Amino acid sequence: MSLLGAMAIERFNMEIIKSLTDAQVNIIPFKGPPEALGAVLGGHVESSFIGIGLALPQVKAGKIRPLLTTRKWSELPDVPTLTDLGYKKELDSGWFAFYAPAGVPEEVKAVLVPAFEKVARNPEMKARIDKMGFVVDYKSPAELKKIMIEGFESTLSMAQKIGAQK
Repeated sequence: MSLLGAMAIERFNMEIIKSLTDAQVNIIPFKGPPEALGAVLGGHVESSFIGIGLALPQVKAGKIRPLLTTRKWSELPDVPTLTDLGYKKELDSGWFAFYAPAGVPEEVKAVLVPAFEKVARNPEMKARIDKMGFVVDYKSPAELKKIMIEGFESTLSMAQKIGAQK
């Protein structure tokens, strides 16, 4: 199984919005977020999903207006998420996790997991990461595994629905 290379998270989010709202949207593929941002700034498209880190300078300059975020963010506290608007499904967003090789000894996990949790919950570190456009949301290894499985299943389902699965 493979997904088409053009099936990025932005495309899936647009498909989520279309399925929830019955909106009729023309999806225009771009090479990447900078090109999408340029198209919005140039008035060539009416809207696009663009990462907050890339978009924020343009938002602060008053050149674009955020309409929706995938997660609440302190820099844009008044911008709603889909659930804020009353929908039951949230948009997908990119995320990062720390991994170790399979079979790592339990005594190593017993040191690493609490260390990463401590860093993730450190208010100073969270504030610094937040300023970069990321949301720190610590999940235990079991919670992360569940999120990964659910995310994979959801993405596979959406890929099948839009014909992106080969």
